[in-house]
Order: sequence, then structure tokens, then C-alpha cells
Amino acid sequence: MQTSIIAGVQQSSYQSHTKVIPKSYRRHAMRGMGKRSWIKLYVNSFLGGSVRYQLTASERSVWIDLLCLAGISNTPGLISDNDNRAYPHSFLANRFNVPLRLLKSTLSKCIEEGRITEDDQGLHITNWTNYQSEYLRQRHYREKNKIIDVLWNGERLIDTS
Repeated sequence: MQTSIIAGVQQSSYQSHTKVIPKSYRRHAMRGMGKRSWIKLYVNSFLGGSVRYQLTASERSVWIDLLCLAGISNTPGLISDNDNRAYPHSFLANRFNVPLRLLKSTLSKCIEEGRITEDDQGLHITNWTNYQSEYLRQRHYREKNKIIDVLWNGERLIDTS
């Protein structure tokens, strides 16, 4: 039997059914990754707000990397390892592919401006839930409407569990 998965659709050469696997089940390929696969970024605030003049271009790229890492965290808005311990700054600099001094200058400015706080658990993005409220607001809807479509002899079965 040959089985392949193309764009989330499992196909078999001799079976007459196709199973569509929702992205939410596939996106956890790496251990410890949170359920979020996107973050909300307010473009007008980013292009015309204080981040634009308070951070250099390089520091803004580190800020975006920090937001992305906070988005895939098990605890939304917290940048830490799976045991809620702070990553070493050298690890973050390596992961973002930036010099350590650039990471430290970005963290320093962001802490000074109140964008982040740092403690033994890790880096906390200040007001994360306010910035990412749309994701949290839709969580109940997404969980309620998880759909697995199974085509079996022309029948469409929907599992909303």
C-alpha cells in the first residue's frame, strides 16, 4: 500500500476514502510548541509607533523574533523553555542568528520602555493578551468546531469533538 500526505490530505492507492487532517493536529511537530501558528501585528502601530524610533532596524527584527517565539510558547507571551525556565541570552542570540550584544541592547531598551519584563521564568511580553486578544477570543470557536472530514463511500462525516 502506498500512502502519501499532500497538503494535509492522506491518500492511499487502493482505499476509496480521503481523510483530511486539520492543521491543528499537524502543527505540533516540535516538542513544546504552543498551538499558535501566527501572531497579530498592528501594522499602523508598528510602522508609525514608538517601536519605529526607539529601536534600530536590527533591534526591531529582534523584537519581531521575540514576539514570534512568545507566540509558539506553551505559556502565551512567555519566552522560556518547556519547564518555564529562562533561556540563556546566548541561546536566544544563536536562535535569532544575531550577535549577543544586539540581543542585549534590544532587551535593555524593551525592558526600559516596558515592552518586556525578565525573571527566572523567562521573558514576559507585557500586555500580551491585549495585543493578541483576537486569537484568545476565537479559541472557544476553534475548539468547538474542530472538524475532521472523512469521505467514505460518498458520505461526509463530521466529528466536532
